[in-house]
Amino acid sequence: MNDVELPIQAIHQTSMEVGFAERLYLQHNTLYFRLAHRFGLGWMGAQKENPHADAPKTLYRMWLLDVDFVHPFEFSHRPATFTTSFHGQYTMDGMRLYGVDMISMGNRYTVRGFDGEVTLMGTNGWYLRNEFATRFPKQKAELYLGLDVGAVYGYGTDLYNGHTMMGATVGLRGSIDTVSYDVFAAMPIRKPEGFHTSDVTSGFSLGVKF
Repeated sequence: MNDVELPIQAIHQTSMEVGFAERLYLQHNTLYFRLAHRFGLGWMGAQKENPHADAPKTLYRMWLLDVDFVHPFEFSHRPATFTTSFHGQYTMDGMRLYGVDMISMGNRYTVRGFDGEVTLMGTNGWYLRNEFATRFPKQKAELYLGLDVGAVYGYGTDLYNGHTMMGATVGLRGSIDTVSYDVFAAMPIRKPEGFHTSDVTSGFSLGVKF
């Protein structure tokens, strides 16, 4: 407030992550796999963990899994790809976490179709993003369709009237000279009762290469 940090609004945490990642090329397909274990530490000025049983924990232990699969093919005589991406998080011992450590979904970077003003959060969860894209080489453009689904579990999620969400998107991305663009429209298909979001979400992004 007035450029002064309020201690009650700040949290200092330290965590370490160790894992294994591998990228495999299976004929024309690409498979990426990553398994990691992240754990909180009381090092480097991290604040002490609240010993209260119901308090969020900083000395947590969690597993993270990411799997991406890309399958190129030809669609109507045009180059196309099907991509599916999975992300999962599991927190051990049913610990309660601070919001920054929880899995969150319901925006253009996780489960598309939602405006991102409100997200679904949990200590455990997963989401799966599926996308079909076909390219127009002469126009340097790509038309894509997406269908995503996800769910959250764990501490506090019993407050939601449902644990799963699903959304769909359609968009066009490409480049014109040094400018790249991405224009999309998306809509929710399934969401918890009482979860507020727009019926249709649209947006765009622009980038410039120098």
